[in-house]
Order: sequence, then C-alpha cells, then structure tokens
Amino acid sequence: MSDFEPRTLAFVLFACFIAVSFLLCILAATDSDDPSEFYIGTGALGPMQNGLAIAGDYISAATVLSTTGTIAIAGFDGVLITMSTVVSILVFLLVMAGPLCGRGRYTLGDVLAERLSERPARIGTAVLVLMVTMPLLTVQLNGAGDMMSLLIGIPGSASVTGCTIFIGSLMVCYAALGGMKGTGFIQILKTVILLGAFILLAVLVIKRFDWNPASLFGAAADKSGYGDAFWESGRQFGDSFTGKLEVISVQLTLAVGAACLPHITMRLHPIRGARAARAATTWAVGAVAVLGGLIVIVGAGATAIVGLPALRAADPTGTNSLLLLTRALDPGAEAAHRSLLFTLVACAVVVTTLAAVAGLTLAAAASLAHDVLAKVVLPERLSPARELVRGPRGRS
Repeated sequence: MSDFEPRTLAFVLFACFIAVSFLLCILAATDSDDPSEFYIGTGALGPMQNGLAIAGDYISAATVLSTTGTIAIAGFDGVLITMSTVVSILVFLLVMAGPLCGRGRYTLGDVLAERLSERPARIGTAVLVLMVTMPLLTVQLNGAGDMMSLLIGIPGSASVTGCTIFIGSLMVCYAALGGMKGTGFIQILKTVILLGAFILLAVLVIKRFDWNPASLFGAAADKSGYGDAFWESGRQFGDSFTGKLEVISVQLTLAVGAACLPHITMRLHPIRGARAARAATTWAVGAVAVLGGLIVIVGAGATAIVGLPALRAADPTGTNSLLLLTRALDPGAEAAHRSLLFTLVACAVVVTTLAAVAGLTLAAAASLAHDVLAKVVLPERLSPARELVRGPRGRS
C-alpha cells in the first residue's frame, strides 16, 4: 500500500468523525437559552444512551493506552487495574446515583449548596473542578495533538502545537453548541467506535493462537521472561511491603477517585428515577466490563506477539504497546503510517481523546458559568437565559 492511501484514509476517517459529531451537536442544540436544555438536556437520553455516555466518560486515552501497556509490561498488575476500573464505575453508579440523579441540579455546586453555605460551597466546588479538569485537559489535548500529527504524517513540534490548538478549539465548539445532550451523543459514538476497534484487535490476536485463550496467555508468560509468575501480582511495583501498598493505593485511587471526577458525575444529573438509573448502570457497567476484557486480551497479545523486551525498548512504561501490536498484526507494513490497521486503531484513540476533552470542557465551563458567574458574581441579576447567552446587552 502506498503512503498516500493510509494518510488519505486517516483524513477521511477523522473528517467523518468531525462531521458526524457536529451533526449530533446541531441536532442536540435548541433555539432556547434554557439552562435545563443545556446542562441536562431535559433528560432526553434514554437509559441505554445514558449508560453508554457514562461509559464513554469513564473510558479515557489512559484507559486505552496505559492500561493496555501495563498489562503488556506487568501482567496481572495490569489486570488488577482493569478490574478496578470496572469496580469504580459500579461503585460510582450505586453510591452516587441516589444523591445526584434527576433532581434538577446542573453541577456539584448545586448539590453542595443545598447542604452547606451557598457562596463558599460554590466557590470551593468551582476551584476544585478547575484543579481537576485543567491538568486532565492538558494531558488529553497534548496526547490528541501528538496522535493527530502522527496520523497526518507531519512531524515536528509546530505540527503538534497546531493540531492541539485545532482540537482544543473544536472541543470548545462542541461543548458550547451541544451542551450535555450533544456531548452525550459524542460519548456514545466514541464508545461504539472504541468497542469496534478493540473487538477487531482481540479477534486478530486470538486468531493467531488458534482461537485458544489459554495458548495466548501461556505465550505471553513465555515471551515475558517471567514464566507463570507474569500472571502473579508484583511485576509493576515489586513484591516488597511497599510495593504491595502501592498496588493497593492504585486500586483505591481508581475505584474511588474516578467516581468523583466532575465530568463523570454530571452525567447523572439528567437521569430521572431509580428504574432509569438501574438501567443506565447495567449498560455502563456492561460496556466498561466488555472493553476491560478486550483490553486484557489485547495487552496479553502485545506481550505474546511483540515480546516484552521489544515493548520495553520502545517505551519502558508500555504506553506504545497498543500501537506496536497493530504493526505486528499487519506484517506487510514497513512503517506505522503505512499500516491500514494502525490507521484505524490510531483514529479510534484520537476519537477517544477528543470525546474526553469535550466532556472535561463542558464540566469546567458549567462550573464557571453556573456556580461562579450566575450564583456568586451576579446573583439575582443574571436571568436563566442570560446565563448561557452573554455579551453586549446580554446578547452573544
């Protein structure tokens, strides 16, 4: 295959995602400046849609790249991280659904203001939301810029910077145009694309081992150099007492910390009723659990097919394991940009990052506009319509 064809495919796939995303945001947009339409979409998404949107917010580029790499490098410790992610979304929905679902709230500031002094609660919540979302936005945007620059085949820091600025501007448009409903549609699209990409990779990996998972995991243990110990805890942080504490710390951080992220908790506000919450929980946990199982297969496949020494030589953290596996599964490709499979998987990773940035952008903007501007800076002076449409004389 020539250099031109995969790059053209990358442009086409990326352009298609942008076009579909904008179409979804346009369909989700309303003519009114009603905050309930923007912040919660008046509960327009059904249980399945809400569940897939929640799953999309949970699945970040770190889940896709880092977890796959940890499994490929550290074996069972990576599997524990995957399990913690599934437990996290289950805990999140079981514990947080009651206080947050369907009560006409828009932000965490609304929830805390009901129980604490309103002004300090809203200011404190806004500060915390920005402290959480800004580093995540920086990391996600940087990763998206790198991956997009790689896809279009233009090296150099200037290309990465331009791609990052373009993606950031695009995500601001998504959040401003689509609101909660529009970004929810984007998360659903992301979940479907990512599941499709990992199903394809998992099928190709299992096929290499005659459709026998036991052969796959056995080959991964052999290629790791650790033997059967590869599928025992201790490869990532060591077998010492301190290492075990670090493993427990990581598991608790994933299981509890992720459940409190603002761009995830805001997904519960549009859900109305206990029955809808349970149905959304089923879809969300199911989607994340299926993806987690696929990630385990793909991570083990990276070790079994590429080999642990080659993975560590490319990146000691294993972050590149997913992309190295795609090259190994396409032996006719002489370079990453010439691989059709690489192009498909890389586009799925970019889509994952873009959707995550859209959710983070909306969470940060909602906290600033609703908690700080509408409730603290201009209380009683800012109408619900003007909360969303600002500018000279209240017009944008």
